[in-house]
Amino acid sequence: MKYLRYIFLLCLFGFLFSCKKHVSNPSYANLSGKIKSLNVVNVNDTVPTPYVFYSFYYDSITGNVNKILKNSVNFVIVTYGNNSEITIRNLETNDTLIIHVQGNQITSINKKGAVGEEPYYRFHFTGNYIDSIISPDAYPNAYNVMSYGFIFDGNNYTRSIVAYDVAVFIPGHYTDTGMYTYTAMLNTPQIPTQIIHTNVSTIWLSYQIIDPLYILGLSGYTVYPPNKNLISSINTTPFTYTTDAQNRVIQMKIGPPSYSPLTYLLYTFTYY
Repeated sequence: MKYLRYIFLLCLFGFLFSCKKHVSNPSYANLSGKIKSLNVVNVNDTVPTPYVFYSFYYDSITGNVNKILKNSVNFVIVTYGNNSEITIRNLETNDTLIIHVQGNQITSINKKGAVGEEPYYRFHFTGNYIDSIISPDAYPNAYNVMSYGFIFDGNNYTRSIVAYDVAVFIPGHYTDTGMYTYTAMLNTPQIPTQIIHTNVSTIWLSYQIIDPLYILGLSGYTVYPPNKNLISSINTTPFTYTTDAQNRVIQMKIGPPSYSPLTYLLYTFTYY
């Protein structure tokens, strides 16, 4: 009888354990090749001046960028609310951007206002191609900024025009044309300054090292097709790159422009 009771208990325990819910381990994202840090140095008359240092952090499951530090201080928090909305909170300015997407296509970027959303970037298309972009102000260096006149050769943008107003130095309304040449190296979302409309007039004025479109690109979201190749020059300003054994860009030099032969920006990258 004791033997039968023993057999019964073994069967009962076996049944209970066989009914235990199976919990699968989460699948972690492969962060290899994603940008880990970006150090920018401003070289003026051969004297290097530390400019800014960024550190990038990603969600371990999705691989999407979710936090950026600037000079070791929390700078940007990115939240992915649902399949059609992303928020970028700038802790430096206390601004919040609300990005609406369809799949990986950015459809609008608005700024959270006192009563709802206000336009931040405005995009206009002709068919599938970008026609014009109204960008946020960088007052007083550049405001009322509109980029247009894009020429796309099927792989890269070879021209864009930007109109803007300036309130300091020599105030007035300006129009710049950017003519672009390219290297044979393939472009990647990890390299800033490759988004055409952010480059032309602001490169030596109110230049942003990283902007919302670059941040979103790190997670695969774009407004319009990016360049296939890395920029070689904008007008007379050269771009040069140094790569490692894995063909990753570890250093990028922008400049010097023809009008300031001893001034340039030096970017240094590390990766996960």
